[in-house]
Amino acid sequence: MDFVTAFLNADVDTELYMEQPKGYEDESSKVCKLLKGLYGLKQAPRGWNQKFNEIMEKNKFRKNLADDSVYMKKSNDKDFLVVAVYVDDLIIISNNLKAVKGFKKDINKEYNIKDLGELSLILGMRWKRNRKERRSTLKQEKYIEETLEKFGMKDCKPCLLLRLKWRKINQSHYQEMISTWK
Repeated sequence: MDFVTAFLNADVDTELYMEQPKGYEDESSKVCKLLKGLYGLKQAPRGWNQKFNEIMEKNKFRKNLADDSVYMKKSNDKDFLVVAVYVDDLIIISNNLKAVKGFKKDINKEYNIKDLGELSLILGMRWKRNRKERRSTLKQEKYIEETLEKFGMKDCKPCLLLRLKWRKINQSHYQEMISTWK
């Protein structure tokens, strides 16, 4: 989900003035006092973040203690809604489709949003969901390809990477495993 013109929704908490925009000049030396944020304004991202926090609090979400960009809401013992925000894009995760639709409807009452459908690409990573197996995979192929291109390594030869199982290992054991690779 995407907030259309998100920064324009943010209130400005300091007195800011700007010259009259092109096409609106009235041949005077009057300036415009900004009441809302504008794209390109240094304060705009902070203002939008504060506005988004207000939106989420109003909808009874709690901010995740470990990550300020993740909000959570539990409606009962088993239903939950998790919203992750990156600037003005939202990733919404829930075990209840009705809750997702309700959240989108509530937000859309006050703000212009664009529903981008089911998540498929985020921050250059591919997200694929298998509903039947109840699994999701995240792939970074595009990011890796862009990084190789950026550093002139697009034609480098691949090598086998260490794949560790989810278990505790100590640092010296890990270093020993890595040092055996040539």
